[in-house]
Amino acid sequence: MLNAMTASTGADGTFTTGASSVTARGELGESRATGRMSGQASGRWSTSGGQLHQCFDAASAGGSVTVTTRGQTITTPTTAAIPPVASTAYSCGAGAFTQTIPMGGRGSVTSTYTRVH
Repeated sequence: MLNAMTASTGADGTFTTGASSVTARGELGESRATGRMSGQASGRWSTSGGQLHQCFDAASAGGSVTVTTRGQTITTPTTAAIPPVASTAYSCGAGAFTQTIPMGGRGSVTSTYTRVH
């Protein structure tokens, strides 16, 4: 579950995001896991060839994973490697901006942002 995230882009090529967080849960047999991650970023942006290019001037992300199996619970902290530059597919239309972020061999995450006046 992703909370409501805000992102602001400026005509001067800068961007900022509000703090965002995500929680994921899963079960396999008698084992249960919960992962939590939060983050925030700011920097510069540009577009070309259907790609959104972001240069991160400041970014942070971190969280934890908790696994319970056979009556034992283990929690470990996690961090995210944030590249200094990222390029992702995007589209715009009807007051909305959609960004698709590849997740390696795990598919992709697509986020849609709507304009707030």
